[in-house]
Amino acid sequence: MRWMAGLAFCLALSSCTGRDGSPADVAEEDETLEIEDEDIEADTPAGPYGTVDVSFSSAFIFDFTRRTETGYIQSHSDDGVQVTPTAFSGSYGSSATIPGADAIMTQSMAFHVPEDTYPPFVAVIQQSFSDMIGTITAPTVELDFTSDSFSTGIMAIDVVVGAGALLTVFDIPAPGTSCVAAVGMYGAIDVTTAVDTTSTEGGSVAFEGADIPLYHPTDTPRGDISAELEAAGLEICPIE
Repeated sequence: MRWMAGLAFCLALSSCTGRDGSPADVAEEDETLEIEDEDIEADTPAGPYGTVDVSFSSAFIFDFTRRTETGYIQSHSDDGVQVTPTAFSGSYGSSATIPGADAIMTQSMAFHVPEDTYPPFVAVIQQSFSDMIGTITAPTVELDFTSDSFSTGIMAIDVVVGAGALLTVFDIPAPGTSCVAAVGMYGAIDVTTAVDTTSTEGGSVAFEGADIPLYHPTDTPRGDISAELEAAGLEICPIE
């Protein structure tokens, strides 16, 4: 499965932070992950690390390359930014919640990511803020469709080749950094709208799902996948 890592933090900072703490532009990274079923040993954890519900709808998919343009997001905030209801909600670990306890505002947006390092795909990203000046607070949730060409219907959420989308929960250990707190597996969403999703901007997408299982990367039904994630340039959060 291809892993489109860290887009959420690039959106806020205009750049990503690499594992060594140095800035790395997402367009220049080649951090993809291919996981085949035979690449990891099957194992059965005691149970899911958490679950997440999702209900997202956007009448405007943003152009990812224009995310830093002044006024671009604001000009389509009415039809492209979802604030209420919260798109992704749930819990994981011993006490972590989605959105986090410090969040005073949460918003979600869909982006069309063009062909550059990655083949084009659509990413839906939820960020929460702890104050009115835009300080991002954990967690951030990212759902990446594995292509920008998809249709309505039931779609699998998982980390292996053949799934329609990846769902990743990121924690923020320090400003401008991220680690993978949880990944979605053996879940599904019902895509109810998929219009012009291959367009650079202006398409629409909507989907919903309930009780999507979340697992810590070190303890999943597909085994410990932390080495594969780290090889793709991602940090792994400690188990909460």
